Amino acid sequence: MMKKMIAFFMLVFGVVLFVSCEKDADSNYSPKAIVEAYLAPDNTVKVLVSNEILYTSSDTLDAPSDLDISITSNSEIFHLASAGSGYYIADTSLHIIEGNTYNLKFTYNNSVITSSTTIPVKPSNFTASVTSVTVQQFDPTSTTMPTFPDPVELTWDNPNHDYFIIVVDNIETTLVPTDTVNTDNRPTFRTQPTQSNTYKIQPMQFKYYGRHNIILYKINAEYAALYNDNGSNSLNLTSPISNINNGFGIFTGINADTVQVNVVD
Repeated sequence: MMKKMIAFFMLVFGVVLFVSCEKDADSNYSPKAIVEAYLAPDNTVKVLVSNEILYTSSDTLDAPSDLDISITSNSEIFHLASAGSGYYIADTSLHIIEGNTYNLKFTYNNSVITSSTTIPVKPSNFTASVTSVTVQQFDPTSTTMPTFPDPVELTWDNPNHDYFIIVVDNIETTLVPTDTVNTDNRPTFRTQPTQSNTYKIQPMQFKYYGRHNIILYKINAEYAALYNDNGSNSLNLTSPISNINNGFGIFTGINADTVQVNVVD
């Protein structure tokens, strides 16, 4: 489940691949690497490296496949293998452990690319107010107005005002919509980063019946900053927020806990 959710996390960064730095036409300018990696306990480490393509350029560059990418933790160096399409994967000897710091390093266009992140601790005391919620299916031909129960209230500990994101994912094989008109909704949705310790999911936010994994991700400040910058400036061709030295992108740690809520009719 966490692997699927990390893939979902990566979708948020897609805009950045197209809004990297706008430069004046300069034949001496070397495109920079764009890095995307989310490190989570019990997950294989995967790093995506893309080429920066300038706004004024018509280049279509292939993703680099010959980089020597390493991650260092506790003085141990782990080299990642190319898996094609710009992806580099570590073997099972690299374990992601909460509280540990991981350092990324490789050379790209004669520049040394580095970054560092610490894995957050797992969220604590994550609970939902209910395990099941009743949502009447919306039918525009009905003369009876649907009624909605109280929202699902999520709570967790956050004494230090850390950042969190909530992802709600319908895990049913067959999707049955709660709305007979708008049936093209995604079965997964998420919140923006929050420093709160509570969140209410309104019943109408559930677009499908069945079991939902509600995942609380504890994230680092660098991801929260990138998310907010990406959401508010997706049409602004300026350098995005990044924690990659001599490059662009994100190298960050995440950790999560999950509760399940069943949506019934």
